[in-house]
Amino acid sequence: QLPAEVFRAKGILWFKESERRHIFHLAGKRFSIDDSDWPAERKNQIVLIGKNLDHAKLRQCLQACVAKNAGKGFG
Repeated sequence: QLPAEVFRAKGILWFKESERRHIFHLAGKRFSIDDSDWPAERKNQIVLIGKNLDHAKLRQCLQACVAKNAGKGFG
């Protein structure tokens, strides 16, 4: 779960169990995830918008969600 200091988030997520990319949007408490074909290299990308964010803690929490041997993770 993202901290309350995160207001918006967008990302492209790669799930080990899926051949499709998943596009994630978060605004406040509302979120959506849509899937589509991969047009390029598979990787995870996410952008977080908020106030007084602890970048190191957020990176650690997100990295803990990445499956081992499942790609590049968040970088």
